[in-house]
Amino acid sequence: MCIFNDNSLIYKIGKFDQTCFTYTGHGYAAGGWNVDMLGLRPNWTERYDAAGREWNALNLSQTEMPDIFRSSGYGVVENKPALIGGVSCTVKAGGGTECTKTNTVYRLRTHTEPDNYKWEEASEKVTTPRSSHLVIVAPNTVKFGCGAIAGGN
Repeated sequence: MCIFNDNSLIYKIGKFDQTCFTYTGHGYAAGGWNVDMLGLRPNWTERYDAAGREWNALNLSQTEMPDIFRSSGYGVVENKPALIGGVSCTVKAGGGTECTKTNTVYRLRTHTEPDNYKWEEASEKVTTPRSSHLVIVAPNTVKFGCGAIAGGN
């Protein structure tokens, strides 16, 4: 479920575990599971048209992505929307799916026509494959790690 600033409940029936974000003044839902759970219906990225109060599939958006891509984090890489990590699934020939957590980052290649938006694999990777996570921008001056606290035991 995605809720944007105009308090519109934006939900694509039969789709869940998608990544929601805003870009260029529109709401988007990317990836997720579809109604048939087998990926037989493509999991396009969809753009919400607030004026018409409807979803529009970006038909070329998933051409370079797995059959099913879900549970990714969202961030911005090189000023473009990015799906970071997540679960990548392929549909088996006899039915069913095979899914694994991924360290892949997909960046949205934009175009003057939204129908030509397309996710492309970025050269950046997540250090550890993960899913169902948040992406937080931390200043590069932050030092992460563990160590003894002065005066502590």
